[in-house]
Amino acid sequence: MLKLLFHRETRKPLGAHIVGHGASELVHIGQAALAFEAAVDYFVNSVFNDPTFAEEHPAERSEHSGHK
Repeated sequence: MLKLLFHRETRKPLGAHIVGHGASELVHIGQAALAFEAAVDYFVNSVFNDPTFAEEHPAERSEHSGHK
């Protein structure tokens, strides 16, 4: 679960929390929001797919990818 906290008036990010399986693969979303001061509107109007098509497509899986 990824939780982003935004200032009510400025709509700028204040912090990010992430927990659960694969958290280390998603934490960059919160990091980018903080680094670039992305307004909450960006996230409301965007789609972030996880897992990605490439991660789940059988042709993209290999013995080294960790997927079965």
